[in-house]
Amino acid sequence: MRQWVKYMQNQAYAPPMKQAADLLRALADEERLRILNLLSDEPEGACVCELVDGLRLPQYQVSRQLGMLKGAGLVEAHKRGNWAYYRIRPDLPPLAAVMLRSSSEAMRGRVMGVRMLAIWGLPLGLLAAGPIIAHLGYAATTLLYSGLGLAATLAIGYGWRRALWHRSAAANAAYAG
Repeated sequence: MRQWVKYMQNQAYAPPMKQAADLLRALADEERLRILNLLSDEPEGACVCELVDGLRLPQYQVSRQLGMLKGAGLVEAHKRGNWAYYRIRPDLPPLAAVMLRSSSEAMRGRVMGVRMLAIWGLPLGLLAAGPIIAHLGYAATTLLYSGLGLAATLAIGYGWRRALWHRSAAANAAYAG
């Protein structure tokens, strides 16, 4: 048990986890998301003063939010004369790369499986939601989708119980001791 706790403590503070936490922290603010939205329309970048006008926020606040985004590696700055222009980094890795980089080798197949399920399942669910809402109403559709999601999660957990939860499972071999 102690080996497992040590392993989990090491994993919790591993560099990829810190990078993922910094990225999620940067994306967890409405003002920063609005800045990214404005910058996505300007491939050459935008000056802080242009962002201040577009966001109707004080200059110090926009600069602070840009600093957070730059620290998370989402935007880059370059000088043009006396002005600093910010733009979304063109070499920004896709979310799939970040997810794979932050997961262990043993979990990468599962991460990609869940990603594919979300990519292919979401559009079908959204397409079906319109007629279902029209027929059953919003509250009933929300309840239906929540129930289906919970049922699917339980079915996946039931199917993986031997592969993940049993003490002798291959996934738990690293913790046996």
